[in-house]
Amino acid sequence: MTRVLVTRPEPGAARTLHTLIERGVDAEAIALTQIKALAFDAPNSSFDAVIITSQNAIVHGAALLAPHKLKPVFAVGQRAAFTLQELGHRTVQWAETAHELSPLIIRQSPKNAFYICGQTRKPELETALANAGIRVESLEVYAAIRTVNAPEKLKEFFVSAANRIILFHAPSAADAFVLAMRDQNLPENTQFLCMSAAIAAQLPEHWQTKTILADNPDDAAMMSGVDKLLAQNHLRQA
Repeated sequence: MTRVLVTRPEPGAARTLHTLIERGVDAEAIALTQIKALAFDAPNSSFDAVIITSQNAIVHGAALLAPHKLKPVFAVGQRAAFTLQELGHRTVQWAETAHELSPLIIRQSPKNAFYICGQTRKPELETALANAGIRVESLEVYAAIRTVNAPEKLKEFFVSAANRIILFHAPSAADAFVLAMRDQNLPENTQFLCMSAAIAAQLPEHWQTKTILADNPDDAAMMSGVDKLLAQNHLRQA
């Protein structure tokens, strides 16, 4: 039997778990991180564009977004783009990754961009825009905090199934998993499914042979990856 573990924080964990269970997959969720809202002051500067690279930035930066509905918004992920459109933002452009988003922004050439973001992020987007002469003001509105009891919960999970598939939707979850497992042995029949190469890079080198990437950085591709791994496990067990 194969059991799938969802490691993302709420509310995404419940959503992914519900999708898996509806598809008949044996799954459970252990949120290895939790999202904490950060205190902030709205900037006084004026901006030509707004940048959003996560759904959490929309949730925790809603008050910051409200005054900018007529300005172009650049987002990572189709779901984030749809959410912004539902909130009344008229001009929303999106890309699958932050790496793909930067040339899209540069082509539009805003002079001043407002980046609503999380505390932990890679600097490539901000660096690329700065190198293109675009001034970026970044404001952190949330942080991913490691869950304290994760090691105990993971130990229980690894007792419950012969094969395990671990889903990682963000680098912070992969980092938290590695830290939680530092005093535990990783069972042999463990596989990792990562939403992107950047997430997989957080795992130790000796785990890379157990790791596959989703075809695209979205939930639909993650479900397809689960189906692929479950089919492989079924063939091995047959």
